[in-house]
Amino acid sequence: VGLVGMADAIRPEAGESIQLMNQAGIRTIMLTGDHQKTGRAVAEKLGLLKNAGPEALLDGGELDDLSDAELVKRLETIRVGTRLTPDHKYRIAKLLKENGQVVAMTGDGVNDVPALLEADVGVAVGMASSDAAKEAADIVLVDGNFRHMTIAIAEGRRILRNILRVM
Repeated sequence: VGLVGMADAIRPEAGESIQLMNQAGIRTIMLTGDHQKTGRAVAEKLGLLKNAGPEALLDGGELDDLSDAELVKRLETIRVGTRLTPDHKYRIAKLLKENGQVVAMTGDGVNDVPALLEADVGVAVGMASSDAAKEAADIVLVDGNFRHMTIAIAEGRRILRNILRVM
């Protein structure tokens, strides 16, 4: 008799990076195909569910029952989506864009390709990403370090401020 347990370790910089993005006015929603208990545990470690109520979680089964208008309303409070299919992720990206949000989507697998293509900015995370994800993405985050996205956003904003100052 044997027992094997596996877990993808949460990168140490991820929680801090999410906090920095939040301070910069960027809202992070974690979308995963994992079970709701797994998604909740990861989100809690990342600080995504801090001061959040039960409306912050959305399961794929619930999402299927929502009209687009209902989902748009729920997207205002959702911080974690679990048991999501590629179609769910695509639908979320599409509805956020249709409602004036700028959407950046991260992913690493073939299942993430539709959402990466739909997003304003698709980001393939890590060199271990599937070739399909890398080809679909606008940016490949080579080392998979989420902190580098926060640095790139800050630098991009600095460059934009400088351009606007000159104009």
